[in-house]
Amino acid sequence: MGLDDVEKKGAQSPHIFDRDDPAPAMGQFTTISPDTVVAPTRKEALSVAFSLSTFAVAVPYACSFGSELAINSILGTYYEKNFPHMGQTKTGQWAAMFGLLNVVCRPVGGLLGDFLYRSTGSLWSKKLLLTSLGLLMGAFELAIGFTDPKQEATMFGLIGGLALFLEACNGANFALVPHVHPYANGIVSGIVGGFGNLGGIIFAIVFRYHGSDYGKSLWIIGAISLAANLALSWVRPVPKTPVIASS
Repeated sequence: MGLDDVEKKGAQSPHIFDRDDPAPAMGQFTTISPDTVVAPTRKEALSVAFSLSTFAVAVPYACSFGSELAINSILGTYYEKNFPHMGQTKTGQWAAMFGLLNVVCRPVGGLLGDFLYRSTGSLWSKKLLLTSLGLLMGAFELAIGFTDPKQEATMFGLIGGLALFLEACNGANFALVPHVHPYANGIVSGIVGGFGNLGGIIFAIVFRYHGSDYGKSLWIIGAISLAANLALSWVRPVPKTPVIASS
């Protein structure tokens, strides 16, 4: 067998067997490899979608990524309100740094989750990391909201800390997602991503309702994030009885 044949053989993708596929006729053989993917039934898909373990990763992502989307939309205006001497261009540049920190902070959350899992062998380590980052994120939102800093160093320092924990929380969330329902990972990932955008809409409404009182909106979002992460901290990272069996 030549090198080309080996590469072609290794590049074969797993066959997806649907439950409605006809059974093989007499004399035919069906090869099932360990990476066979079984398409979930509608009932199983709904069970995954409404599983408590799915909500336990979807809701924290609504708080973290949702907060990020909403804060990104007002941060430049918030800076300009508290520091009018900076001007629109400079406040816009400082606001852009909040999103730019994703390049570092988001991967850090995922890497830290994988490191803890390799070190402990327990998915509770990833769960604990996700909850801890979510609580720290909420604490920074409360701090910014209640103090409403008027000094540049204080404001940018608190926003930098918020970016670290908020964006690392996003990464830690998707470090846990593949474990929740491994045989329906696409469903779980889609729901978690959708909840992130839903959170952005909800928190944007909070900012709009309170107008230019950005501090008040931030502490309200922080309180919601703390409550949501605490409420779901007890949920097992993986359900005791899997919705879709491995065979």
